[in-house]
Amino acid sequence: MPRHTRPGPPQYLAFASLVLWCAWTWQSSAATARDTPLPEQLTDHTPLWWYALLAAVAVAATYVIRTPVRATRPVARLLSPETPLPTALTTTVLALLLPPLLLGVPLGFLASDAPLATRWNGYADLVTSPVTLGLCVAVCAGVALVRRAGRGVAAGHSG
Repeated sequence: MPRHTRPGPPQYLAFASLVLWCAWTWQSSAATARDTPLPEQLTDHTPLWWYALLAAVAVAATYVIRTPVRATRPVARLLSPETPLPTALTTTVLALLLPPLLLGVPLGFLASDAPLATRWNGYADLVTSPVTLGLCVAVCAGVALVRRAGRGVAAGHSG
């Protein structure tokens, strides 16, 4: 009888998540560096072609990515049912909150002439923003749902 292995999340989902995380890193770091509220950064400081590019890459991933991509392995591990849920959720929140801290505050001088204190203020505003809090909740819920679905699929194959 053939032995079934526990399937991981779809490769395109991991790739699309990585693309969207890179977009979040760019937008949130820019908002931090400029001390611009995130909703304003997303609406007034982002050209429409950026959203079109993100949508195209995320959709193209479902057609193009058929083999594992090394850069998506951390995302696949995060979504794997083998990773403890508290670890997955903590990693998810840190992945959303650390890039603007690490890139927007100390390296923000590359994108903005705002002083360091202003960039710190921008980070505090970003972290407490309803947009950020909503995103954290939505992404954590998504991680939990994908892990739960993966656990159900694995349980169906274990017999």
